Amino acid sequence: MNNLGIQTKVTAMHLARDAFLYVRQSTLHQVLQNNESTQRQYPASACTRLIVI
Repeated sequence: MNNLGIQTKVTAMHLARDAFLYVRQSTLHQVLQNNESTQRQYPASACTRLIVI
């Protein structure tokens, strides 16, 4: 269980591992034309914050 009392598959061994984040910069054209990924990324980053806290 995590600190919110929710059962997860994440173990202490997972939490002990280093995490890597890949950031790719997009052109303004890509940002304006490919907004589906942006719509998926904001909820995903909010979820990540909940898990990490």
